[in-house]
Amino acid sequence: MARLSDVGKRPRLVIIVGVYLALWIVLSLHPVDRADWAMENVLVWLIWAVLVAGWRWFQFSDLSYFLIFGFLTLHEFGAHYTYDKVPLGYWLKDTFHFARNDYDRIVHFSFGFCWAYPVREFFLKSGRIPKAWSYYLPVSAVLAWSAVYEIIEAYTAQWFPGQEEQFVGMQGDIFDSQRDMTCALMGAVLCMVLVFLAQKRAEHEDSGP
Repeated sequence: MARLSDVGKRPRLVIIVGVYLALWIVLSLHPVDRADWAMENVLVWLIWAVLVAGWRWFQFSDLSYFLIFGFLTLHEFGAHYTYDKVPLGYWLKDTFHFARNDYDRIVHFSFGFCWAYPVREFFLKSGRIPKAWSYYLPVSAVLAWSAVYEIIEAYTAQWFPGQEEQFVGMQGDIFDSQRDMTCALMGAVLCMVLVFLAQKRAEHEDSGP
């Protein structure tokens, strides 16, 4: 079994983790709402715990870790500012005349896009599944996780009075949860389409003229 010390043998992974930790430390300083920041970071700590605990049995590729920590970075900006107050979302709202700060939509889309590839990699390496299913299962898993998160988010917000609006981030949209899940689904589908096209191109190049 692999040991955590083996991380040092993968320099690109060390850089990815190092950059993320530096950003996390900076963004943990003086967040807009400390209580909301703590609630949002429960997800981060859970993901870290799973990745660290599972390292002995399964290691993702550097690309998968890059995508995972890319998603966590976007999420951390949302945790620092609270999702409905992220400056990028305000810029998008003013530039494209959106009705709300849509930064949360970007992060939900990135959840689907950034996690579909690692999930597919996990299925391919740890299980014997038909190749065709390796494109469907990640999309299905992402959509399921997105739905579970929305359910947990709703009940968690009820347990912490005063944090409901910021934590859930509805911004007056009664269909916020459905639109969030749709964004995650779109991201996962796009990722799998790109992977499929990339693999077809690689197979074509390998076959030669």
